[in-house]
Amino acid sequence: MKSLVFGLSLIVCASALLEVQTNYHDAIGIPAAERIRALEEASLANEAVTKGNRIVGGALAPVGAYPYFAGLLIDFIGTPTRSVCGSSLLSTNRLVTAAHCWFDGNRQAWQFTVILGSNWLFTGGERITTQQVIMHPQYVPQFLTNDVAMIYLPRNAMITNLVRPIRLPNNSEVWNQFVGHWAVAAGFGSTNDEQTAASTVVSHITLQVISNIQCQASFGSNIVKPSTLCTSGFGIVGICGGDSGGPFAAFDNTGNPFLIGISSFTAYKNCTGGHPSGFARVTSFINFITQHFAPAPPHLYLYQSDGFLKSKVSTPKRNDLIEQSLVFGLSLIVCASALLEVQTNYHDAIGIPAAEKIRALEEASLANEAVTNDNRIVGGALAPVGAHPYFGGLLINLVGTTSRSVCGSSLLSANRLVTAAHCWFDGFRQATEFTVILGSNWLHSGGERISTRQVIMHPQYVPQFLTNDVAMIYLPWNAMMTANVRPIRLPRNMELWNQFENHWAMAAGFGKTSDAQQTSASVVSHVSLQVINTNTCAQRFVAGFVTHSTICTSGVGSVGICGGDSGGPLAAHDNFGEPFLLQYFYTMRAVVLLGLALVASTSALVEVGTGYHQAVGIPTAEKIKAEEQKLLAVQASDNRIVGGAIAPANAHPYFAGLLISLVGTSGQSVCGSSLLSANRAVTAAHCWNDGWNQAWQFLVILGSNLLFSGGTRIATTDVIMHPQYSASNLNNDIAMIRLPTSVLFSNSIQPIALPNNLSQNFAGFWAVAAGFGRTSDQQAGASTIVSHVNLQVISVAACQSVFGSVFVVPSTICTNGAGGVGICGGDSGGPLVFNQNGIPTLIGVSSFVAANGCQLGFPSAFARVTSFDSFIRQYL
Repeated sequence: MKSLVFGLSLIVCASALLEVQTNYHDAIGIPAAERIRALEEASLANEAVTKGNRIVGGALAPVGAYPYFAGLLIDFIGTPTRSVCGSSLLSTNRLVTAAHCWFDGNRQAWQFTVILGSNWLFTGGERITTQQVIMHPQYVPQFLTNDVAMIYLPRNAMITNLVRPIRLPNNSEVWNQFVGHWAVAAGFGSTNDEQTAASTVVSHITLQVISNIQCQASFGSNIVKPSTLCTSGFGIVGICGGDSGGPFAAFDNTGNPFLIGISSFTAYKNCTGGHPSGFARVTSFINFITQHFAPAPPHLYLYQSDGFLKSKVSTPKRNDLIEQSLVFGLSLIVCASALLEVQTNYHDAIGIPAAEKIRALEEASLANEAVTNDNRIVGGALAPVGAHPYFGGLLINLVGTTSRSVCGSSLLSANRLVTAAHCWFDGFRQATEFTVILGSNWLHSGGERISTRQVIMHPQYVPQFLTNDVAMIYLPWNAMMTANVRPIRLPRNMELWNQFENHWAMAAGFGKTSDAQQTSASVVSHVSLQVINTNTCAQRFVAGFVTHSTICTSGVGSVGICGGDSGGPLAAHDNFGEPFLLQYFYTMRAVVLLGLALVASTSALVEVGTGYHQAVGIPTAEKIKAEEQKLLAVQASDNRIVGGAIAPANAHPYFAGLLISLVGTSGQSVCGSSLLSANRAVTAAHCWNDGWNQAWQFLVILGSNLLFSGGTRIATTDVIMHPQYSASNLNNDIAMIRLPTSVLFSNSIQPIALPNNLSQNFAGFWAVAAGFGRTSDQQAGASTIVSHVNLQVISVAACQSVFGSVFVVPSTICTNGAGGVGICGGDSGGPLVFNQNGIPTLIGVSSFVAANGCQLGFPSAFARVTSFDSFIRQYL
């Protein structure tokens, strides 16, 4: 059996044995919530991401929530203006969109720029241009009949946590009309009829499918065909201008999305009138779509006389060939009348103004965020958070100096990484310690940070020529696997013998963006590079540097690695889109390793500088630190759990914020909680009743690091406290939350596992706490965003010596506060998580700390999950 207890924080008064203050909401929760609201509103105002930038009735989409969504920037014949649509990634080089995005009956596009892995249209992500778009042969612009088109990419997209294809309906799903089902639409569409253009960032909304007969009552049978899928607009929800071509996705029993519609049309200038939204029905166009997947497996598809494909689908009752069809939802604005008519000049009316508005707002936002153009690997782009979860930054301590150097590395397993040998010893300076930073794009802030002195260089490493320039890093404990921390595999099978000439691969690092730049960038950047022949490379470098164990990439177009990128990965993708390390090093077993960078100065034959730390690493680290401090100062860098760091987006997808409504007051309080299943969460009992104030409603916020903005937000009044909960001494301080609807799982929303060993006490182990709690004793309220901190579990006896046996009982789990680290006001109910064989596992619920100070080194106390297994499972 499994048990789960969470540490839920309450402030404790000081005495010989510290006592507990129990009026949590008045003292902590309400002021914390007010401060979070004010700071979030100020932050959102500064970022120019206004409350109106949402799909009608929807919310801002968390980064990575829809890795299959791709924005489209559209160029036209005869005009420099651009339009905007959405699309859905079906494979590494195929997407589907609305046919009217390519030709709307008035304007003909000549090029799509496909944006993958970014919530921004003009900034970030992988951007691939293509002119190969194939509309359905029976597409009719006047009625938007067969409004679907396939997009061919000239090369494979890089598959990451932020870029991943969506599957088509299969098996019994192809016959499902989905009437009454709920599904999710995403896009850049307008948020209301008054908004003059589309949104600056991707938004999403959950919509309910209605019957075609209901939809025909609004739009008529000329528009609504059997191949159309419609959703209810009740409650003023739906798609709007700018959403065209975007996905409409349902979820299977395992929580995985599949496409059922492509956004096609709504009521013209009346998105907020409560009218239905129209999509192309995916199950009606399977032949057209699969025709454009090449090669088609012969055992799955047969050609028909019309040139389309027919798929073999085995049903439980028969093995006949049955025809599958697929339709995607693609949005176009429709004029209003008794039966709503279709307006076909999409680009002039909607797309072009939308693209211009998005560009202006993105430029304003980026200017406010001080993300300057130089923070890039040479010729590359800023890497989205989570794009390279295998990348590990290295902060390097050196013998004889207090200055620190910087490199990159690649995570190979939960406790092993690989880097360049010259990062440990460059021939001049010897390192003493690596601080490995995982799950963060920042070198000096955020992520999981693990120090180690166990680094093993290759025994034949030669610093003068960088021969055998590779080293293994051993971590003292396993890193926590999350959406932002994930190992990369090594080449295998036939990949071991591949020279990869002309293949494209991705490099990532903190390196400089130009030769003029004095030191490296402040955030991780990445660039796609093409592998070249080793002999060609050897002609450009001094003899002895390029050997059979070296892999080189082309610099044509002024792209490549630069100072500060040393040790970082060069990654290719296999046929399934999974990344693997590309640069290889031959041994008798042909083990394949990574591409490592060093700065080169120019001569007739390019020489290689080998004094890496003094010339590059140390000034790089100093520059990064200064840039991060400057940016974090702008972004209110004090918003941290005590002694911790800002949590990257999706780092804790099981964490749920709680906005708490209380009886007899209009003020709101704040706590944390942990998602255990699609409709159950666990928190502290004192968040519901602290002995002074009784809550009457929790608003559960999932998939967002912000408390008042974004994410999935579900209100509930169904909270069950432990029957033996005592508000006076916080014994049995645990409660179960029941949600009225099941949440949709994504990269941003995932349940957490319960412990499987109820006898384990975890003393001496390290775990992670997360929450909105204060960052210092001086802070008046809670933080504006989720923060986290690594804490070491101590024995019950050690904790009782501080708080006494009235408060600390066997069902309490405590962590060491040495160094001024721990939970604080506002963290109540949040998780304490142990990495059990790479799986995040709940071991505590935040319960209380010392009232006289969070930073004074006192322990933090949590409810011990393994003590409440039966209570938790009773309500799962």
